[in-house]
Amino acid sequence: MKSTLRFLKICSLSALLVSPTGLMAQPANPVAITQPMMLSMNVTRKPVENVLESLGRKTGLDVHFDRNEVNADKLVSINCKNQPVKEVLASISDQTGLRFEVFNNKLIVSAAEGLTAEAAKITGTVKDASGQPLVGVSVHIKGTTTGGQTNASGIFVIDAKPGDVLVFSYIGYIPQEVTVGNDANITITLATDSKSLQEVVVTAFGIKGQKSHSLTLRKG
Repeated sequence: MKSTLRFLKICSLSALLVSPTGLMAQPANPVAITQPMMLSMNVTRKPVENVLESLGRKTGLDVHFDRNEVNADKLVSINCKNQPVKEVLASISDQTGLRFEVFNNKLIVSAAEGLTAEAAKITGTVKDASGQPLVGVSVHIKGTTTGGQTNASGIFVIDAKPGDVLVFSYIGYIPQEVTVGNDANITITLATDSKSLQEVVVTAFGIKGQKSHSLTLRKG
């Protein structure tokens, strides 16, 4: 009986549409559902991606979204107890501008019209462990050819959108990856790669790859 009731609850959400402009809920079939799916959550300023994953675990809904379209790093706060799922989604929608559709046990997340994530200028500074700026650090968006280098002050500027992964690489330092979020200015500290530095020193002295030679002296 419990499994049947759970199935009916999910069906009752199958035509649910939540958007920043309001709510529309229509039953998927003529069966009357007297108890909507309830949810309790208490999160403060957490990325919407994490909140939706938690919501999915609690409700059994399978969450789907495209990072190229949705700013999954936007922060939201939810404090509810035994509240209908559609009201929780409405609150998230108000805070993020996201649009939600639930059908076939899937929660589809999309950006409302005109709110698709767009590339913006991201600026930042790359430093070493001592706080000194690093010049000529390679900065590019992972999986693309978009990128550049830091200037004499260790500063870089790149066009990227939330969800893009920036890759920082520099000879003698451990590469680092950072996911673009809501901050338009970031500071990166690269750690020294001691193994890489040793290889550079050996190569500079022309020792790497050379064979050792012995010399024998004989008296005439």
